[in-house]
Amino acid sequence: MQYNLRIYDLVSMMKKFSFKYFMAQALGIVVVAAIAGVIISIVSEIEDLVYGTVAFGACSLVVILSLYFSFIGGIVSKAVARKTEKKAEEQGFGNCPTFYSGGSILMVDVEGGRIAYVASQNPGELQIISAKEVTNIRADYIKGVLGGTRYVFMEFFYKGKKIRIPTFTSRQTYSMNSEEVQTAISKADTYCGYIDQARVAGQ
Repeated sequence: MQYNLRIYDLVSMMKKFSFKYFMAQALGIVVVAAIAGVIISIVSEIEDLVYGTVAFGACSLVVILSLYFSFIGGIVSKAVARKTEKKAEEQGFGNCPTFYSGGSILMVDVEGGRIAYVASQNPGELQIISAKEVTNIRADYIKGVLGGTRYVFMEFFYKGKKIRIPTFTSRQTYSMNSEEVQTAISKADTYCGYIDQARVAGQ
């Protein structure tokens, strides 16, 4: 089955951040903290329920924010992104090379000359672009202070906007000869190759 590119299928600019998604997260956190404040106030038999709700709600907010940005936020983002990925499968990306990086997803339709992207901070939006618009495709890493690296990535530009997707991240520096770094470099090189093939196919 052929999937032809139509002008209204494509995004004019890839967005890595969604204000709507950010506000949805913020609202959800506040609501959960408020509910927790009410429950704790009732269980603690606080006479002034309003005061107790505000006080315990504020404390709950601090705890929930810490937990959310530590790991819960990533879980939520991945869940939303995987749901969005189903839309890409409907558009013919089901059997394409697919790379998962945290909450981000990159799919390359090599033969069709298309790229589908789901950003971790914009996981509800499937962004499809024509690969022929992509430039400056490269794989690289950020050098550590004493050698080695903590960050390996693939990168390309779409209409002047840089899209960088890590294939390896770590809080500690790894040797360039380590299995983790070598695997990450190999993945970055491989997907840069896929993107370049899609670029050529889209001409």
